[in-house]
Amino acid sequence: MTIVEHALKSRLRESEIALKSLQATLGTGRAQILAWPLCWARGAL
Repeated sequence: MTIVEHALKSRLRESEIALKSLQATLGTGRAQILAWPLCWARGAL
C-alpha cells in the first residue's frame, strides 16, 4: 500500500464517521443523498 492509498483510506474512514453523525442529525434519507460520492469512492479503492 502506498502512502497515497493509505491517506485515501484513512480519509474515507473519517468520512464514514462524519456520515454516521450526519445520518443521526438529518435522518437517513437525506444523508443517503449526500453519501453517494462516499460509496463511489469506496468502490474505487
